[in-house]
Amino acid sequence: MTEMPQDFQKSPALISETRPSMKNFALKIAVALGIFAAFALLAIVLWQGAEVFLLVFAGLLLAIFLRSLSDFLNERTPLSCSWALTVVLLGSSG
Repeated sequence: MTEMPQDFQKSPALISETRPSMKNFALKIAVALGIFAAFALLAIVLWQGAEVFLLVFAGLLLAIFLRSLSDFLNERTPLSCSWALTVVLLGSSG
């Protein structure tokens, strides 16, 4: 049996340090599962909250529409902004 040169020989301690340990592997798996769980939870929240987001968006569009009508009325009549908005709301309600 031939002897390996001193530079190529590894001690058992050095070999065990270069192998990935089960602790590191388990930690990496736990981190990956945690990231997956976070993304899954975010997807569930967004899916369940889609109706709320749509209602908020619809409310913003309605507010912009009513405000633009009241601004139009405010510019062409002597009504103040709040009275113009009141007239627009009363006119649109029936």
